[in-house]
Amino acid sequence: MTKPVELPQGTLEMLILKAISLGPLHGYGILLRIRQTRTRSHFGHPRHWMVVCIGLVASALFAENPFVGKWKIDAANSHMTGTTDSVTAERPNQWKFQDGSASWSVKADGSDQPAPFGSTVAMLAVDASTWQFTNKSNGKVIGHETWVLSADGKSMTRTFTSPGPSGEPVSGVASMKRIAGTRGFEGTWESTDVKLPFSEVDIEPNGDDGITVLLPEDGTGYSLKFDGKQYPEHSPRLPAGITVSAAMTGARTLRAHTSQNGKVFDTEDWEVSADGKTFTYKQLDEGSTEPMVIVQHRIEGAANAERHPHVADPEK
Repeated sequence: MTKPVELPQGTLEMLILKAISLGPLHGYGILLRIRQTRTRSHFGHPRHWMVVCIGLVASALFAENPFVGKWKIDAANSHMTGTTDSVTAERPNQWKFQDGSASWSVKADGSDQPAPFGSTVAMLAVDASTWQFTNKSNGKVIGHETWVLSADGKSMTRTFTSPGPSGEPVSGVASMKRIAGTRGFEGTWESTDVKLPFSEVDIEPNGDDGITVLLPEDGTGYSLKFDGKQYPEHSPRLPAGITVSAAMTGARTLRAHTSQNGKVFDTEDWEVSADGKTFTYKQLDEGSTEPMVIVQHRIEGAANAERHPHVADPEK
């Protein structure tokens, strides 16, 4: 009798899916949360994306690893809005930005100034209704962001652009509504719509006990083992020192953490449905109470997701 092939439990790391969503703010954009993407510019995490092609492997192999395959984001059934941030005037031409537990001050003089996640930001107040930001990591530009205030001052759009895998620009957009304040950009803002700079996540096995993840549209990715150790994440728009760790928590579930220089800034939970066709990603940023939820549907890979023989199923 043929001995069954053993593959590792699978995993996935997205996003928004760190800027993303990211209720984005200037910086790494709709992906550090989204990881941004939510989208979080220098707020954000910019949220986890990797390796371009996943060749079809025998379905028996995929059955051992429920996360392996290609996944398409279902924006209509995902929840990437509701995040808040605030802007406060400190002195002429200088503002304080607050996002969760992080806060920083920026003078709108076009010079590079310290921002969260070890990056820098340069700000320009183009006019009363337009602000522009340039974000850098280790002196290298990782993204540009433009905020445009509506004529009535009750809403704004934030457009983030960063280099793609081949240098071409990729963009994300967040719509915000004012929930406090009356003057210009000052006040508290809540995200009402988020358009991520990517729509597909590709996952393939990484040896016998890990996985490689790629966001092919923006070049973000990483490879890890399911041992809880930290592994580097790479992206044209992420700051230095971003790592991901993950461990299986059940037959079709895992928990992951995204950190920078050893400090955790989000916790993610992944789950593949019993029929293997739907993947649900939940991300909770440090200092937040409302998780971002991204629903994805399988477009290539296994049609089902059986329990990995080496993972204890907590539901039993």
